[in-house]
Amino acid sequence: MKQHKFTSIGTLTIALSLLLTACGGDTPAPASAAGAENTPAVSDEKSTSDGLSPEMEAIVKTVNAETAESAGVCGADLVWYYKDSVLVISGEGEMTHYELSDRPWEDIDDEIGLIYISEGVTSIGKGAFRRCSNLSRVALPNTIEEIGSSAFSECEQLAELTVPASVKRVGHHGLSGESILFQGDAPEPIKLDFDNMDIIATYPATVTYCGEGFEPFIEYYREDAPELTWVKG
Repeated sequence: MKQHKFTSIGTLTIALSLLLTACGGDTPAPASAAGAENTPAVSDEKSTSDGLSPEMEAIVKTVNAETAESAGVCGADLVWYYKDSVLVISGEGEMTHYELSDRPWEDIDDEIGLIYISEGVTSIGKGAFRRCSNLSRVALPNTIEEIGSSAFSECEQLAELTVPASVKRVGHHGLSGESILFQGDAPEPIKLDFDNMDIIATYPATVTYCGEGFEPFIEYYREDAPELTWVKG
């Protein structure tokens, strides 16, 4: 059985204090072992690009500082809570970039089934959810602008991934899923040491695009990965 690790109380309290100060709130009380109390809960408003069912939304709202089995920070002003296969990330701003061995949820990555990211988060860090082998559902907000390289690669159970229209940049192998839906215009590939447009990690897959600017992607992938099917939504 993997041991759940917790971020230090001092670090988590500082991060949560910054969150509440930015929102005009009071400094939170000292953190408990599972995270600080009186922190912002998941918003009642639907802010995800692919809305959850009412039952799933109810489950997500039970994951907070008081109930979390594990908790920590994942950005200067971002916090995360984990409970019963659900990982919730909330706050304002960018997520930290990670290597495979330094993600804060590394010890539970094979237990995560649903990732819910709240409105206000603006990026998914490099390698953040790579090899979350049982991840089957991701709900991203319409505030995400960048998805880092390998953010969702090697997520074997991830069938669907919806990319919000707000996303402007995607890194190498940043996306994964048997069905990938782009709600907006084509994102800009984040360049590596060489020029490529390889932002999708799953083959075969069906890619549905609703916006403009995908012609170079389609041409690139038809030569590089003919297993991808492109559908104009």
